[in-house]
Amino acid sequence: MRDKKLKLCEIFNSISGEGLMQGLPATFIRFSGCNMNCDYCDTKYHSECFVEVSVKDILENKMVQNSKYFIITGGEPFVQNEEIFYLLQQLSKIGKVEIETNGKNLYSNVLKLYEKVKMSNISLTIDFKLNQSDKEYFENFENGLKFINDRILQNEATNGFQPHCCIKIVVKNKHDIDVANNFALQHSNLQVIVSPCYGIISPTEIADYMVMKNYRTLKMQIQLHKYLWEADARGK
Repeated sequence: MRDKKLKLCEIFNSISGEGLMQGLPATFIRFSGCNMNCDYCDTKYHSECFVEVSVKDILENKMVQNSKYFIITGGEPFVQNEEIFYLLQQLSKIGKVEIETNGKNLYSNVLKLYEKVKMSNISLTIDFKLNQSDKEYFENFENGLKFINDRILQNEATNGFQPHCCIKIVVKNKHDIDVANNFALQHSNLQVIVSPCYGIISPTEIADYMVMKNYRTLKMQIQLHKYLWEADARGK
């Protein structure tokens, strides 16, 4: 009997605001809890607003039952207990699943996905934290990307897990864009997206700088939901 509970913050329907599937209607499943404390986080309410639910409770939600595209977000989804992988497995049988993760413990998390989910239809939007000073974070991140890259390059379908992912880098200034471009050059097999830190740097400034520097390895995205609705709107 599956009796472990997940800390669910909210479920809502909206438009995917970023990542590989930007612009598509999706059902968001937001979990509570995070193992990082980014100063630009716009969903800090997740830590105080949650209920404990089973995977069955989530799967029986009407929005979930009527959807074919799911975005798993937080907080950080991977700080949940092992039931998160059972949920991902079940959702991937219904439709496409995109996981938004902060990249901390990336290697161990994608390894668990590979071992436990064993399904296709899973993609990852991975934040790369430029201002992270923890050496362990960077080592784990690189090992995680190598794990993913090896399977993309080999087109490995073992256990049905073929990860599709992009790296999202939130930038605050031109130096951050330079760093992001260098990162993209080192990981040319992955889509690297730069996203403006809302209210700090404008999308126009990023676009002009990328064109001037001829940074063709990068793709710029704005957080679409912040321009469609108010920047701090919940359930959007």
